[in-house]
Amino acid sequence: MNPLVRTILATISYYDAMDYPLTLFEIWRFLSFEDINVPAQYRKERTLKDVQDIVDHLVRDKHIVCTNGFYALIGREHLVRERQRRTILSIDKLYRMRRCVKFLRHVPFVRMVLVTGRLAMKHAEENSDWDVLIVLKRGFIWTGRFFVTVVTHVLGRRRTDAHHADRLCLNYFITTGSLKISLDDRYSAHEYMMARPLFASINPQRFLSANLWIKRFRPHFDTLFVQSPYFIDDTATAYIMRHFCEWCLRVIHIEPLLQKIQYVKIMKNPKTSRENSVIVANDRELIFLPCPHSKRVLAAYHKRCRSLGLRSCA
Repeated sequence: MNPLVRTILATISYYDAMDYPLTLFEIWRFLSFEDINVPAQYRKERTLKDVQDIVDHLVRDKHIVCTNGFYALIGREHLVRERQRRTILSIDKLYRMRRCVKFLRHVPFVRMVLVTGRLAMKHAEENSDWDVLIVLKRGFIWTGRFFVTVVTHVLGRRRTDAHHADRLCLNYFITTGSLKISLDDRYSAHEYMMARPLFASINPQRFLSANLWIKRFRPHFDTLFVQSPYFIDDTATAYIMRHFCEWCLRVIHIEPLLQKIQYVKIMKNPKTSRENSVIVANDRELIFLPCPHSKRVLAAYHKRCRSLGLRSCA
């Protein structure tokens, strides 16, 4: 089988595992090798025309189906209508989330807020929460996290075990000292390629440039930042308030105390020792994924690849 055919089928299969049919442009943009160890000559970037020719061939041979401009595996055509429904729902959620992020830009040490997960894909469900990646100033990750948590709690928008629909899931914090995502795998490549900044007081392209490892899984990943309609500009009021609070917090030197309190609480949380959980707590990043979706998605992806006769997937 032609290597590009296999790659396109692997890409459609991966997103089918998330019930997400793709447009032609998305197939090209998210092009994902079935095997990251595929020979170098097949890992080069492809043109949209290359992809279109193969996709048209796959449709004619009934390997995939096209419905209203979306491509899916045979028998999965119903996902097109579901994606369209979720897109409308997600747009409404993004505007509500945007109102919350307007408050977060005033929080000390916050430098960027990115929407991730299903909402970034515009594929949220009615009970979906709002996954975010928050970038904090280097050296103040514990203080920044503390105040972000307090503000979202006061706003009634912090996700808890009892309430999660339309609430911020504060599961990943990084700092301006690195900006690199340490979860270097296929699922994370998808997750953070889809991430969209909603607020940034630093250049968002710094985040994209720091994560070029994504190209190992997504060869068409680039560092071009396209501002979304949900993006919130910084304001003079937010800037002054944020930096005044930061000056005060530096004076009282509260970071070591907040680090000690939060670290002890994290280590005592039963979710931290749960099997397959991903919990990282240090001065560079804070990751809280007690039930990561990656294992389920990758298992479904591998199953689809096997059914299509593709190689064992990384």
